[in-house]
This record gives sequence, C-alpha cells and structure tokens, in this order.
Amino acid sequence: LLERCLQKDPTRRLQSIGEARLALAEWLENPAEEAAATAAAALQGWRRWLPGIAAAGAVAGLAAGLAIGAAFLGRESVPEPLRRFEINVSEQGLFSRLGSAIVVSPDGRMIAYTTGLEGQEQSLVLRPLDRFEETVLASGEGSAGPYHPFFSPDGSWLGYVTPGELKKISTTGGAAITLTQVDRSRGASWGPDGTIVYAASVRSALSQISAAGGNPSPLTELDEAAGEQSHRWPQWLPGGKAVLFSSLAEGAQFAFEDGAIEVVEVATGERKVVHRGGYYPRYVPTGHILYVHEGTLFALPFDVGRLEATGSQMPVLEGLETNSGQGAAQFAVSETGLLVYLEGADELEPFPIVWVDREGRSETLWGQPGIYGTPRLSPDGGRLAVSVQRAQSWDIWVYDLEREVATRVTFGEAYDADPVWSPDGRWLAYELEVDGADGIYRKRTDGTGEAEVLLQAGKQTFPAPHSWSPDGRFIAMQSAGEGGQTDIWILPVTEDGGGEPEAFATTPFAEEGPTFSPDGRWLAYTSGETGRPEVFVASFPAGGGKWQVSDGGGSQPRWSGDGRELFFRTGTGIMSVRVAADGGSFKASRPEVVFEGPFLGGLRGVMLPGFNFPDYDVAADGQRFVMFQGSTEGALATEAKVVLGWFEELLRLTAAGTR
Repeated sequence: LLERCLQKDPTRRLQSIGEARLALAEWLENPAEEAAATAAAALQGWRRWLPGIAAAGAVAGLAAGLAIGAAFLGRESVPEPLRRFEINVSEQGLFSRLGSAIVVSPDGRMIAYTTGLEGQEQSLVLRPLDRFEETVLASGEGSAGPYHPFFSPDGSWLGYVTPGELKKISTTGGAAITLTQVDRSRGASWGPDGTIVYAASVRSALSQISAAGGNPSPLTELDEAAGEQSHRWPQWLPGGKAVLFSSLAEGAQFAFEDGAIEVVEVATGERKVVHRGGYYPRYVPTGHILYVHEGTLFALPFDVGRLEATGSQMPVLEGLETNSGQGAAQFAVSETGLLVYLEGADELEPFPIVWVDREGRSETLWGQPGIYGTPRLSPDGGRLAVSVQRAQSWDIWVYDLEREVATRVTFGEAYDADPVWSPDGRWLAYELEVDGADGIYRKRTDGTGEAEVLLQAGKQTFPAPHSWSPDGRFIAMQSAGEGGQTDIWILPVTEDGGGEPEAFATTPFAEEGPTFSPDGRWLAYTSGETGRPEVFVASFPAGGGKWQVSDGGGSQPRWSGDGRELFFRTGTGIMSVRVAADGGSFKASRPEVVFEGPFLGGLRGVMLPGFNFPDYDVAADGQRFVMFQGSTEGALATEAKVVLGWFEELLRLTAAGTR
C-alpha cells in the first residue's frame, strides 16, 4: 500500500513512521484500484521503506499493524508499536568503549560496529538491518585498529578513527581514505555540507575538515583562563549551523560527570552552555538532547533554533554502559526513532592483586580488593608500588610484602599515578596532574619531604615515566609528540632535578612503554610501525640497531633480573623470548607462551574507565608475575539492544514529567 501511494510522487522520501502513516491516510482518502490485490506486495515494500528492520517477525507485525490499522480504523493515527529485541553482533564482541562501539545510520537502515580483541585483529563491521549478513569494511590491530564509527548524512560513507588517523570508507566497500592525523581522537561528526568536526586528541578543542580532504581548521578553542581540558564527542545539529559537544574544565577531576554540555555556532564561534552535569550529548528530532549522568540517560527539551534548553531533564533509560572518565556512552539513535544501546555500568568491580607462577597458578599477594593499575616491584622485590583509584582520583600506594602493610604515598585530588622505582629504591618517579597539565615528579618512598618536579607540567603532553635506568641517570618516558602520535623520550635526572628531555623514538607511529634492560644497554618498547603493536628492542643510547621481538602482537615489555629473558603482554596472557647480546648485536628466540588465564588488563585495559596502564610486573627471577585477578568474561559485549519506535516511548516519558 505504501509503495502504491508513493507512485503518485516518486521523489517523496519518508523520514519517520509518522510520515508513513500520514502518506497512507492521504492515499486511503482516494484509494487506487486493485488495492486488495496489492496488499501482499505492500508487506514486501515495507521491508525496503520501513527504517530499522532487523527481524522478519518484528517487521511483518509492525508493517501489518500499521497498514491494517490505517485501513480498518478509519483515518485516525495509529501509534507505532514499541518493539524490543537483541542483535548478536559478533562472537568476538564489541571492541573499544571510546565513543560508541555501535552506531546507526540516520535513516535507521544500517548499523556499524567495531569488534575484536586487543592484540588481535579489530574490525569495522557494517550490517544492514534487513539482512543477517555483515560486511567487514576495515580492520587493523593496535595503532591501526578502528574505533568510534560515524555515518555520513546520506549513509553512503562511514567515518572512523584509529589511534593516529581520521578516515572514511564507502559503505559499499573499497579502500579507506585517510583525511588527517589525530592522537587518540575523542569523537567526530559528519555535517550536512560535507564538513567533519572532530576532537583531534584527548586534550584538544574541536577541529573541522572537509570530508573530501584538505587542511583542518579550528572550530573551538580551550579556555585556558577557565582551565578547560577537553572538548569532545561533537554532533552537528540540524541545519548545519551549530555543533553540540561535551566540555571539561579544571576541578572536574577529569570526570565528565562534572562536565558541561555546550553548543557552538560555526559562523561566529560563539559558545553557549546548555547544561552542566552530564556528558555525551546527542540531539534527536523529538526536540530533546539526550545525555548521560551517573549511568542514566536523560532527555532535555531543546530549541534547536534558539540553541537553548526549554525545560527540565527527565530520565529515559537506565542500565546503559557508560564511561564517565572518557565522557562516552554506548547508545545511538537514528533520525527515524531506532535506538541501539549496550547494557552495562560505569565502574569496575574491585579486584585483588595476585602472584601468578609460570604455570598460571595464582596466590594472593594483596588481598584487599580495589581498582588498581601500574604494579611495580621495588628493586629488592620487597615492596609493590601501585596506582589506586578512589572516587574519581588516582594516588600511589606502596605495599610491604613482608609486613603486609600498605602506605599511601601521594595525596592529590586528580591524577597521581604510574610509579617507577629508582635503582636504589629511595625514590618513586610518577605522573602528576597540576592545574590541568601533566608533569613528572619524584617523591621519597619513606614519605618524607615534598614532591620534587623533574619535568615541568606542560613541557610535554601526557608525559608518563616507564623505567629508571640502572645507573639512575635517566628516566625513559612516553609522551605525545608534535604530530599527535605517542613518542619515547629520555629524561636526564640528577640530584638537583630533571634536565631537558631528549628524543629516542619519534616516528609517525605510536611508540610506548619503554623499559631499560638490567645492564642499561638496551631499551625495549612497543611500536605500531607494522600496523599493530609489536615489541622492539633498540640499543641505548640511540643510534645503534633495532630488532623486532614479538611477531603476533605484544605490549608492555619487562626484563628478567639477569636480562636473559624478555616478557611482554598479549590480550590473553604473558609471552617471553630468550635474549642474548654480543657486542652491538642483539638476538632473540621465537616468542613462547608463558601462561594464559583470566586476568584483568589486556583487552580490558583499552576499554574501561581510567584503565590504560601497564597491568603486570615480573619478579627479578622471572618465575612469578604480579597480576590483577579477575575474569575477562563479559568484557566485550556480543549483543546490542534495539528498540523500534523509541520516539513514541521518549515522548511518553518526557510528557509524564511535564504534567
């Protein structure tokens, strides 16, 4: 029936179920001949015209209900039935909780999602909702792995980011096209005029670039006077004259629960705060901004013409998977009212720290459950320094293994983490956030004295110490370079403080996690130059040879105490190689599995709040490993919740709040 009525105007495009009902009502006032004979064909027509079709039963019921209702209940509007079901997206699970791992096209006909495990292949998948088949459009590992997909307005293109690039690819397939370089982008949106607005890095304002390519230009600027730290997760508003986004200012402890939702007019750059206390805003055609606060999805009435809120917010969905540390949430809504989301929570369950031997057997090291990161054994093996999350802040604690006593070392209100022991065990170097900028500091492990600056905050972007050289003269650190990629630098250290950092590995690829060998002659680190994270070893100082150690993905290298074995992390466990050095030459055996098991970190380290740290350490004898006890089961969702006709539900819920 709907196809027949559209024959009167083939150019007409229906954007919603409401428009479909109206078209049917208009046609039924003057029905065409042989309407009854075409009824069966009409149901097939709905499969093409009805947005958001995912299951034959739901489609047939919904289409038949609308058509028959319009025909037999007179000319009155028939509310669209609400349909809820699940889609099994991948046995590998949805990968990356940066932005949304699953999105829906504006017309509700397709969804796209990213799947895979860290250290293994990660894929960008397209699935039309009227078919069961899916198509892999792009794939990669580590620094090449896709995340945060977003559709073009007409659904013919998919944009996405890798840790280093902003790309686009046709939804019909083909080669991906790189548009510009980024450094762990935090959101992008494709505008009606072909302009993509995006966050170039974790601490940047918004930029814009033509979807056809070219040079990017700034859209917003961070307000340094207000201590702004980030603009992210943008969305073009209807008409293409303004952009909605999340902002974070100093004092919010880098948690977007305390962030702001803003709009910026593209022509003037004028900004306006719409709401404070929430994140990941998304405008929908019902005239609401959807946003997240404390794990709940809220709807805020919004006038898109005046760019201002017009009422009070109402909760509309609970149990949504969110990430307040990243300001991200796992939901997407089409312009036709199809909602897709992931169930979950914002916080990790506390877990203990354990010893694990080479057979994979574990025993308790520190039984107090908590949220931990970057475990570091002291040079004598008697103490463990670890990053500990409490509320929204991170601090460093030291646990005495013999006395079984834990002592807090730092007392910051934001981010004091990533500890590294000095060779004599007297100092801990660590990353410290001061006034919204990160620096490297050191503090005595006995708790006396104040923290001393080694690298002034702001001289490097996100400087994080990873290893102190055996002679105590250098700290190997990683930091974001000028091109946005993560580089490795060497920080000189004296009794008086730190010197000027010197570049060690600064390529267009991401280099991370440097660690000195016990004799100080070699530096092991992770590089993405092969298209996925692999472990390399280079001579120190720089200028000698470089050798690839892993061959199937790896990160977080650690040396045994005698320097004869090098360990590294995979998504499922620990690998190792035997190494030998002869003069300036370095040799490594084939990688072998040490153990695999249900330990936190690995794949979870990419996805969850504040959990991008190293997640293990190794005892000097190479026989025991410090690990975080817990199962990775459920870390990657394999099913997405889908709601057809959700706008009816949204209007009902928001209307209830206005009465």
